[in-house]
Amino acid sequence: MEALLILLLSIASVEDFRCHSIQIGYPVAFLGGAVVRQVLCPGMSVTMFIGGIAFGTAFLLLSRIKSGIIGSGDGLMLGVCGAYLGLMDVTILFVRGVFLAALWSVGIIAVQIIRTGRKKGTELPFIPCLLVAYVTMLG
Repeated sequence: MEALLILLLSIASVEDFRCHSIQIGYPVAFLGGAVVRQVLCPGMSVTMFIGGIAFGTAFLLLSRIKSGIIGSGDGLMLGVCGAYLGLMDVTILFVRGVFLAALWSVGIIAVQIIRTGRKKGTELPFIPCLLVAYVTMLG
C-alpha cells in the first residue's frame, strides 16, 4: 500500500509542478483500487475508509465553492489518500502537508522580495508537499 501511494503522489507531484493541475484518470483508477482492496480484504473500518474519502471530498467541494483556495486536484488526491490511509491518517497527512507548504511559500516569498523588491502572486503546487509529508509519516 505504501508503494502505491508513493507512486501516485510522485506521478501527481511531477504533473502538479509542470502544469499546476493533474489529470483525473490515474487518481480515479487508484481510488478504484482502494475500493476493491477494502471490499476484498478490509484493512480498516468502513467508518475510517468512508471518512478518509469524505475528507478529500470536502476539499473537492471547497475548491468548487471558493475557486483558488485549493485546487480540485488537491481535493481529489486527499480523497484517494484518505481511501488508503483512513480519516485519522489523512488528517495528519493534510496537516503536515500544509505545514510544509507554509515553509515552502515563505521561502518563495523571500526569494521574490530579494529579486524584485515585492511579493507577487504565485500558485504553489500542494501535491509535492503531500508526497514529502507522506514519506515523513512512513518513518
